[in-house]
Amino acid sequence: MKREVIIIDAHDEEEIRRKRRTSRKRPRATSDIASQLLATENSSVHVEAGSSVSKRLCRLEVQKTAEVPSIDDLSDDLLVQIFQHLGGLLELMRVLPVCKRWLRVGGDPRLWSTLSFYNYEHVSDAALRSILANGQALRRLKSLSLARCHRISEETVRLIPKSPCVNSLESIDLSWCSGASSRSVPIFSRCPGLKEVKLSYCWKVHGRSLRCLA
Repeated sequence: MKREVIIIDAHDEEEIRRKRRTSRKRPRATSDIASQLLATENSSVHVEAGSSVSKRLCRLEVQKTAEVPSIDDLSDDLLVQIFQHLGGLLELMRVLPVCKRWLRVGGDPRLWSTLSFYNYEHVSDAALRSILANGQALRRLKSLSLARCHRISEETVRLIPKSPCVNSLESIDLSWCSGASSRSVPIFSRCPGLKEVKLSYCWKVHGRSLRCLA
């Protein structure tokens, strides 16, 4: 049996050893990089294999999901501006019980410059008295409408000029309101800034009681 002998010099032998060391280290290096990338938070690693180890590619795509802003991050002033666009008292009263902060922000006087219960026949004495007790919110109240409120008593209407809105109130609408009478209307003479009083279809209000408002 013949043996084939290949004679190589020292330079070729060193080159062969270097290539062997390089080929052995490549997979390990790729593995080390992949393990480090996998340990990275919020990252995903995609490895595409080629025809040989030397052509293996390692591609990293770091995907950081941006945090979705929360309404809790908004300032109180911005919340007030949002509440001003709700469209009415009923919508405002529905959102205030959501949390303690919204209830507190909902008492901002800027939200209570106009208060209308027009055609809210279900509004009771207890509900209106609860609102009138909110002194901080009513200090800037300029316009109040109780038109078509058929469950409001004379006693509750008489409480309006005694509330914190006495100095800011400029207009009040008591048309078709069951609480408008010759006993309750004259007390609005206590409001120094009152410019307008609507008493359409208030059968219990007599002409003599209107002289106090002149």
